[in-house]
Amino acid sequence: MESFPNALTNLYFWTILNLKDFSSLKNFPDKLFNLNLLTALYLSGCSSLTSLPNKLPNISSLTIFDLNG
Repeated sequence: MESFPNALTNLYFWTILNLKDFSSLKNFPDKLFNLNLLTALYLSGCSSLTSLPNKLPNISSLTIFDLNG
């Protein structure tokens, strides 16, 4: 799987999103940044991910953002 399933982008109540070691992830959908309750985003080990959408700074609730590895 190279992208995040669209069906999961409508789950606005998520507070933690852990995609650690999802090494085949290439695209990160803009819709995921509409998760207003998201407090933690783990992307370490996503070695194929080349960029993130510009909307990232709009998540005011985000307190943990892990891109290590």
